[in-house]
Amino acid sequence: MRSLALESRIKYPACNVIPYWLLCYWKLVRTETDGDFARAWDLLPERLPRGVKCPTVELLAVALVDHGLVDR
Repeated sequence: MRSLALESRIKYPACNVIPYWLLCYWKLVRTETDGDFARAWDLLPERLPRGVKCPTVELLAVALVDHGLVDR
């Protein structure tokens, strides 16, 4: 994900606002998947509340780096 985030930086500028889907994703990572980022990504669409759009994997990678949830 780190290299994807770096490549995607041009498309998605840095942002310090935490999107709701990132909170849902991180909860999956920490509680239900025991740190398995890929499994959490697979579960995310079905765990988001109605009306919350699932991000692209590029946007997820950028958000994880922006908020210090993974190493750069």
